[in-house]
Amino acid sequence: MYSDSQGAERMSDRIFGFALLGLGAIIFWSTFNPDWFSLSDKDEARTVLVPRVLLVLIIFMAALLLVRSFLTATKSAGFSEAVAWQDRMGWVRFAMATAIVLGVAFAMPRLGFYLAMVPGIAAMAAAMGLRRWILLTGVALIAPVIAWYIIVQIAELSLPEGKVFSAFGLG
Repeated sequence: MYSDSQGAERMSDRIFGFALLGLGAIIFWSTFNPDWFSLSDKDEARTVLVPRVLLVLIIFMAALLLVRSFLTATKSAGFSEAVAWQDRMGWVRFAMATAIVLGVAFAMPRLGFYLAMVPGIAAMAAAMGLRRWILLTGVALIAPVIAWYIIVQIAELSLPEGKVFSAFGLG
């Protein structure tokens, strides 16, 4: 029938899919709160539109993950999960990833987007098992620049500049 690793993969996909679907739906629902329109310009649509679009994408991807986990009988080609729920190390990686995300969220208002994301991306990749240090360093340095360009230049949203940049007059 199914091997233990395939069952564990489906369980991992279902846990992650349901968690992402639930969180995405709750946060999406909260965007209809009037506090989201607390800016001085009530017609500023992108302050709500961009998060809603991203949340709809997250909900859609979580739904696809759940559908795949319930309908497929075999493991996807070339896919290996970072969190193996059947052993202790999987839970340790999950706890480390959670701590890294919380640490980046805490550091971002103080350090700014770029200075928080570079070590955050590197730490997350290392926690998930990536040991190709040249690739990891390149991604950690370049990905925040690309994300900043998309968010600030294309979507015309602001990102935290942090107290470090403000202290040097760079913000």
